[in-house]
Order: sequence, then C-alpha cells, then structure tokens
Amino acid sequence: NNNNNNNNNNGNMKKDQLKSNDTVGDLRVRPPPPGLGFTPALPNSNNTRNYEKLVEQWGSWTFVDPKGATSRPKEDFFLPDDGAEKNAVYRFRDLPVELFPKNSWQGDKDYLEPFLDQALALVKRTRKAIYEEYGVDGSASRANEVFHITNVDIEKGQTPPKFNYRKGEGMPGSGWLSADAMSGLSRRILHAMMTNDEFGVVLGGHSSAAGHGNHFLQSYMMQFHAVMEPVFYRLGVKLVTRNIAQGGLGTIQTALGSSDIYGSNIDIMIWDSHMTEGDDMSIDLFMRQALLGGPEKRVPMLWGGNFAVLRMLNKEAGVHVGELGTDVNSLNVTEDEEQAKSLPFAVRYLRCNKAHVALCNENHHKYRSQCWVDRDDVKPLMPQSSMVGGQASWHPGFRSHQLMGRRMAYVLLEAIEKALILWQEETSKGNIPISGNLWHMTEYYQNVRLKMGSMPDGPCETKFDWMTRVCRTKLNGRTEHTPRANPNQSSIRSILKLSNIDGYMPQVEDELLYEPPDVEIPALQVPEESVNVRVVASLGSTTGSRILREHQLSNDRDLYKKPPSGRSELSASFFSSRSLFQIGRGTSIYEHPPGYCDGSYQSWCDRGKESRCLLSGHNDHRGGLMMDALSGWVVLTLKDFKEGLILLKMDVMKVLNKRTANWTMVNGKRGVRESALSYKSKSKLSETNSFSSIAENRSAALFAVTNKTEQAQNGYPLEVAYSTVGNSPRHLSLPPDMSTFIHPDCIFEYSIDGGDIMRMDRESMMEQRKELQRVVIVYPLLDTDPIANPKDIDVAIRITGCTERRGSTFRLSHVYWA
Repeated sequence: NNNNNNNNNNGNMKKDQLKSNDTVGDLRVRPPPPGLGFTPALPNSNNTRNYEKLVEQWGSWTFVDPKGATSRPKEDFFLPDDGAEKNAVYRFRDLPVELFPKNSWQGDKDYLEPFLDQALALVKRTRKAIYEEYGVDGSASRANEVFHITNVDIEKGQTPPKFNYRKGEGMPGSGWLSADAMSGLSRRILHAMMTNDEFGVVLGGHSSAAGHGNHFLQSYMMQFHAVMEPVFYRLGVKLVTRNIAQGGLGTIQTALGSSDIYGSNIDIMIWDSHMTEGDDMSIDLFMRQALLGGPEKRVPMLWGGNFAVLRMLNKEAGVHVGELGTDVNSLNVTEDEEQAKSLPFAVRYLRCNKAHVALCNENHHKYRSQCWVDRDDVKPLMPQSSMVGGQASWHPGFRSHQLMGRRMAYVLLEAIEKALILWQEETSKGNIPISGNLWHMTEYYQNVRLKMGSMPDGPCETKFDWMTRVCRTKLNGRTEHTPRANPNQSSIRSILKLSNIDGYMPQVEDELLYEPPDVEIPALQVPEESVNVRVVASLGSTTGSRILREHQLSNDRDLYKKPPSGRSELSASFFSSRSLFQIGRGTSIYEHPPGYCDGSYQSWCDRGKESRCLLSGHNDHRGGLMMDALSGWVVLTLKDFKEGLILLKMDVMKVLNKRTANWTMVNGKRGVRESALSYKSKSKLSETNSFSSIAENRSAALFAVTNKTEQAQNGYPLEVAYSTVGNSPRHLSLPPDMSTFIHPDCIFEYSIDGGDIMRMDRESMMEQRKELQRVVIVYPLLDTDPIANPKDIDVAIRITGCTERRGSTFRLSHVYWA
C-alpha cells in the first residue's frame, strides 16, 4: 500500500513503536559525509541522553597520552623513505621493531600500560552490553550457550557441529573456527593496532545476506560494524566493513574480479549465498580469488561456505577458516504477544514453539522499516512505499540480522582480548615494543600463496575446465553492478575511452535528491528499555585516539563531484583522438543508482529523485553499459595486461538502449566511418605471442544451453534453490528485463590491442558463451600464453548487423582480465 502524501510511512511498525519518547538516539542513524571519522558519544549531545548515568553504569574511555600527542612522530614511519625499496616488509607494514622511532608510543611503557588497561576494559563492557541485550548477562552458562565458539581441529579430523536447516536448526553459538583461526585473528588485530592500520571485513552473498526486507543498516554486516567501529576506533584502527551481497545472484560474477570489486586490505572474507550458489565449485572460486589477490594484497581469513572447501584450503594451504553462527534454539521462546513483552527486545519473536510459528513470521514482528520521515528541507519527488521492499518468507528480519552481527562482534571481541592480554604480558616482561614475531603478517601471507601454487586441482578446476587458470590467476575486474569497493575506480567507465567524436561518456541518469545525513529514523532506534551496545562502546573522550594515517588509508570518496557535461574526469586520461577506432557515442548506463555505493556503513546510495524508498539505504543494483548495433565501437583500456586472459559478462536485454532509441544511424546523426583497421590486420602482440582466435578454439559450454532454451524469448525455466532461512524453497526465474533470445542478424565484433577484428555471429556467440549460473553468462575473448612484461592494451567491441531492436540490445556488466 503506497502512501502518496508521504505521511506516516511507517511500514511494519506499530504506532507505539514509533513514539519518540520510546527511543534513545543512536550515535549515527546515518553516517556523516565521507571523509569524516567516527563520531563518538559526547556529553550533552542530543545523540545520547542521560550520558552521565550511562558512564556511571558502564564506564568510559578516558585514556590520554601521558606525554601528549604532539610528542609522537607525525609522519607514517611504516612507509619506506623515498630511496628505500618497497619490499614486502614495508608492503604489509611489518617494520622491524628496532626501526621504530624512539618517541613512538609503541615503545613507551608509560603509554602502553594505561592504554592496554583501558582497552581491555572497553572490550569487557562491550561484551557485557551484548550479554545484557540478550538477557544472558547474569548467567555465564547461558551466555556461553548463545555465544560460544566451537574450535575445530581439521588436522585431527574434527568436523563442525551438524545441523539441519530444514528443521529450523542452524550453526550453534557464534559458529566455529579452525584450530589456528582464533590465534591468527588475534595476530591480525595486534598487527592493525601496532601499525594504526585498517581492518577489513567484507561479505559476498545473496539477498538474505544483503538484508533485503530490512534497512541496509539493519543487515548483519552493518550491525556488526555499528558495535565494532567504536571499539576499533579507540584502539587506533580504522574498521572497514562492506556488504557486497546482491539479490537473486550468487557471488561468481563478483568473485571473478574479486581484488577490485570486493576491494583490498581484507582481513576477513565472508561467503553467504546458500540459496543461490551452494555448489563447491562456485564457492571454491570465490575463496581462491579472495586468497590470490596479488602480492600486495592480504590473505584473508575465510568465514562461511561448504566445509569440504574450507577443509581443503585449510589443509592444503594453511588458510584460517570458519563459519558464522545462525541457530536461535538457545534463545528464549516467544509464546504470545503478552509474554513477548517480558523478553529482551532483541530476543522477541526470534524463536516460537510449533504452535506459534506464525506469530514469529508476522511481518510487523519480523520487520521494522519505513521509507520516509517527514522533514521541512527535503520533499520526495516520488510517492514513498510504506516499507522497505523484499519482505519475503525466506528473508530474515531485523532481529535475525542483529543476532548474527552481535555474534560476529563477539568473535572479534574475543580475538581482540587475546591480543591485548598477550601484549600486556609482553609489556610486563619489558619486551617493548612487542616483538615482530608476534604480529608480523608477511610470512603467513607468502606461505599461503606458495602452498596454493602447488595445491592439487579442486572443485574450481572442474567448473572452469575450459579456462582452469582462473582458479590460480588473480583477475582484474570492472563492473557497473553495485555495491562495489572504490566505485569510482572499479566501474567499467573507469576503463572506458571517451568518444573521439565528441568526448561523450555515459553517466548515471538519476541524481541524488539530498545529501547526508538523514534525520533520525525511528525504525533504526533502540528502544529505551534495551541497552544500546554502540553507545556503550562509544562512551568517553576522543583525546586518546591514535589514528596515525587517516589521510593515507584507502579512500575513493569523491561522492558528490559531478563530472562536467559530456566528459568524465574519471576517464579523461584515456581520451585519444588518434584511436584506431571511431569510438562510439551510443552507449548508456542502465539501472545504476545515484550516490556512493560501496556497501559500507558510510555509503550513501540510491537516494535519488526517482527513488520510492529513500531511507532503504540498500546499494544492490545490477547496473551495466547498454549497447546495440547503433552504439558504435566501445573501447576499454585494460591496465597491466600480462597473463593472456580476457572475459566479458554480457546480458541480452528486452529493454531498449535509451541513448539510441530514436536513432536510425550508428552514432546518431554524426555519420559512420569504418575502423581504420582491416579485418585481416596483424596483431601488435603477435610478434611475441600468438593470440588464437576464439572462433578457432571452440568448446562446449560447461553448462550447455539447450535448443529449447536458445529459442526461449520469455526467460529460463524456473529454477529451485532452497533457502537456508526457514523452510520455504525459493523459485528463481529470469528477470523480466532480460532475455535469452539473440537476434539472428546480430554480429559481435572485437579487436584486441589493435589486432584483427574478430567476428562472432549468433551461432558462434551461443556456442562460445559460458553459462556459469542463472543470469551469469560470460564470453571468453582470449585465453593465450602470458607475455613477458605487463602492458596496457585496448579492447574494442561492438554489436553490428541487427536491423531490428528485438534481441539486439546488450548490457555489458563486467570486464575481467589478467
């Protein structure tokens, strides 16, 4: 039920849930604009009421550098001098302790002793607040039942606890970790604290993991971040959390470009896509690409996935692995609405007995969302929906997400505590700074990658038997899907050359309606009777915070600078009027939301003029570069090309390319000229490498497309994928804007580095394409021997020959190369 006057759009929330006097303000219902750091709770702030009472009850952070912050080094001494070689030691900030400046805080006992005391107290009160939130703070056995971590010694043949999703069971407690994972996690955190570095936690998954049906900030990744950001901030570490999950998809389309799309500096990589991608082969690819990453990328701990794959990577390569806890059977049972009021707010309606299952599944209990809060300075241009979309039976509600986020936080708090205790013990022994043997990470990263190189073939090689190198070679990736890390740098437009006709660059059509922050959103507020864990973790001053290199940490946050008309600042360096091709001006961007959509807590995405749920916060869209037979040549610059691999992910679309909708000629009224190249011209690279035509090396797709499917015009047959949340099977069909029909006159042409123009007709395209998953079809353009030295190359592509629009519009959504 849409509400056209935008008043009282409170969705699943009952009126008594929305009274302002029933809530206390969260610290940041919406994060501040990018570039601003974490904002803690402050005395007399409107964000935290009864501040003094909270401090008296919980304690607060009062640490101050005894010698004053101005006495410490101002420069980042973990970076090499201008003349020093950037070797692995500096690459991962593993500086030998003897090279620490004498005035560094890491070598000052007077600094360390009070700092470590207060850091441990911070961990304990944050964990206690979580216990109180779930009503288990008074019982160690109950707390352990809900939050315990199972240790699994894979080398000794141990396996995780078994459970049955179909019977409503889940992984108990906070999940399991391999025997070496907790110590490895503590070591990572100690490294981050010693070097004032980032700590990255990234998720790849499906709609449930994305948080569909809930606000983006209610998803379990953001609930984890809400608790742990203030903790890491006090420890001098910048927590970066990204939810890169996408509805209706698995992870394979993103995993192929993992190092660019999921981002760098990842310490924990989470897979959660059971409904759409449960096979070992896809999970293995996800994990391999996350681990490969390149010599300058970290090797993350892996959380989630099928045990067979996790066991293989742990035994063969020493990767730290585990799985998140999802079970609710350790929580108090909700019997009826009256009895539910006696339970902690976080626990209500999470677990019902068989007689009252429907009670827990009622939307107003399961979800808590709203699309707009009236304000004087901003008026939506579109009617706002009554609730956030996606409230399906198989999607978990806000309390389920919060529980998973708290369990993640619990695991991290345990690891931080172990790191702090070790640091404290070494300090008491006079080992100041603490020995690098206890926190350096380079050797571990190198050992894992060395072992991966000699691993036997696994499920990934089975899936990609037509290009097995993708399982062992780090791929680069660009996409117009969102969310994605560093969205300005990871978009297809960042490698797209401007048209040399008029400098045209396609842009996102919708514009942001308003800039952050949002006003207070009642659906995101913590009820007054419940402890606000984020507030507890944030209490105190900021004078003791030790962010050493804020300006040097990864930053791609030029959110609001709109490119000048007709030209993109992102791609200006690629503009060249001397291109061998007449670069077209007929592409457009499809389904890309406005704003900064990086999947982080600070993202500001899809708050556009066309949005019907401005407060959703979700980043999840399947954007792409639309092209057809009138678009002309599309030229992409692939940097550091070396391994001889190029793949494109393209979809056939039912919708028209808006840019060429009224055109009758290629590039509109600007006329047409042929490429300066011959169809038989010699490849520039052929002098040193023989590039095989893909048409000369055809092989059957791993998942062959049947004749019936080839002829289908209205989508694939229904596919059933069973949800891991609840017992309902989820039916997935082809999205309504996509088709499997390619017009018989269509010809796909491409040229690599100015070489021969290769042509694939419809039959060749159907034969060459690889259907990896539902709606994930890739076209391998090149699989040849590596070249001696990396170089930048141009890849030109176009559609031609189609005289009708039906079956001739393509969406280029991903580009992969190595």
